[in-house]
Amino acid sequence: MRKLLYILLIAILAPGIVACKKTSPHSAQAKTRGLKCAYELLKIPATDTLALERSLINASAERSKYLLDNDTIAAHDFDRAYKKAVQRGNPQLAKEIFD
Repeated sequence: MRKLLYILLIAILAPGIVACKKTSPHSAQAKTRGLKCAYELLKIPATDTLALERSLINASAERSKYLLDNDTIAAHDFDRAYKKAVQRGNPQLAKEIFD
């Protein structure tokens, strides 16, 4: 009886554990593009608001390429890489953008 209980428990939990490690064939590319877009944003002086806005729009356009391909995992990877890089590079700017 105990073995049956353990087998049922494993059968129920195993798919959830495997599902946590979802990746996309485009995940690495999305992370790289997210970092590239973030570094482009960080190079812009804070006083050049037009260039900052243009950079944000470009980043959004890069992200939308994955969404148009219905690749939400790659879009999420792009978001995480972009946000982390901006937070590390300029915490003040990150607060203004993401909060």
